[in-house]
Amino acid sequence: MVNMPDFSHSSQSSFLFNCLLFLLCLMELNAEEGKVIGHREPILAMVGEEVEFPCYISSTLDAEDMEIRFFRNKVSEIVFIYQDRQELFNKQMVEYRDRAHLVKDYIQEGSVSLRLFHIIPADEGQYGCLFQSKDFSNSATWELEVAGR
Repeated sequence: MVNMPDFSHSSQSSFLFNCLLFLLCLMELNAEEGKVIGHREPILAMVGEEVEFPCYISSTLDAEDMEIRFFRNKVSEIVFIYQDRQELFNKQMVEYRDRAHLVKDYIQEGSVSLRLFHIIPADEGQYGCLFQSKDFSNSATWELEVAGR
């Protein structure tokens, strides 16, 4: 027969409960660390104006040496890409050339924004950003709504 520990003592059960609670809190904190956050609500833009898509890593990792990709609908539809500390204009979709600009003032804190100029009705839809390195990969998505068609 297996001897089961006696947890009837309040101090032992309280200690185990507190340990379990502490472990659950640590797991929750680790799940949040490194989460990529974009715009939580749909973004509304007017035809002809500009819009800014903020995107950041919740744990403020230095993103300067990461690939940062803003995409449309799926990761392969590149609106803008930053890789090896360079902006790679030859990889972006033709319809975004000369209209997309990466704001990277806080890239060392894991925060960037994409400015999209001269909004047209066809810009409406889902967008996202991806931060990727050999040790990290995560993305966020949001919707752009265009008014004044």
